Amino acid sequence: MDAPYVGQEKAKARAVYASDRNALDPEERLRWSIAACRHIADLVERERLRVIMAYVSFRSELDLSTLMQWCWQKDVRVIVPKSIVEGRSMTLHRLDSLAQLRAGAYGILEPDPNLAPPLEDDVVPELVLVPGLAFDRNGGRMGYGGGYYDRFWQRMSDSNERLGKQTLWLGASFEAQIRDEVPGEEHDLRLDGVVTEAAIYWRAGSHM
Repeated sequence: MDAPYVGQEKAKARAVYASDRNALDPEERLRWSIAACRHIADLVERERLRVIMAYVSFRSELDLSTLMQWCWQKDVRVIVPKSIVEGRSMTLHRLDSLAQLRAGAYGILEPDPNLAPPLEDDVVPELVLVPGLAFDRNGGRMGYGGGYYDRFWQRMSDSNERLGKQTLWLGASFEAQIRDEVPGEEHDLRLDGVVTEAAIYWRAGSHM
C-alpha cells in the first residue's frame, strides 16, 4: 500500500475518531478519567514505580490531573513533555505543581521552562502515558499526526538500550476509544497496553 493512500486513510480515521471522542459527555469523561487514574495509581504502587511521564490533557482527552495529584502525595516523580515544533520533538520537564504550566504549542498547557527547566537526556521514565484518538488491545494507537510520540519512543528505546533500563508504554483511553484494530505503520509507536476506566489491557507478549 503506497504512502499517500495510507496518509489519506489515516486522516479520514483521525477525523472520525476525534468527532467520536468529542461527542462523549463531559461529566462522563471526568468520571471515567478518575477511574482510569485509579488503575494507573494501583499499577504504580504495585510495581513501586518512582518516575512516570504523563501528559497535560487537552480538549476531550482523558484527564490525568488526579493521577498527578496522587503522585505528588506519594513522592512519585511526575514528568511532562513540552513540544518543540521545529523538528517535532519533545523536551522533558519535572512537574511539581499545575502552577508551573503555561499555554504552549497548539494552545496546550505545557511546562514553563523558567519554572520547570528541561531535564537531562539520560532521564528515563519508568512509565509513559500516551494520549491519542483511538487505540486497540494489540498496542496500536492513532495519534494526531505530528509523530511526536513516535520519535520520542525511538529516543527512549535507544536510551533504554544504552542504560540497561526498561520503560512501560501505556495508552490513556476511554473505553469508547477502543477499536478492534487501529491502522498503523512499521515506524509507529507500539504500546505495551492501554488503560481505560474499566481496566488495563496488556498487549499479548508484553512483559506485564
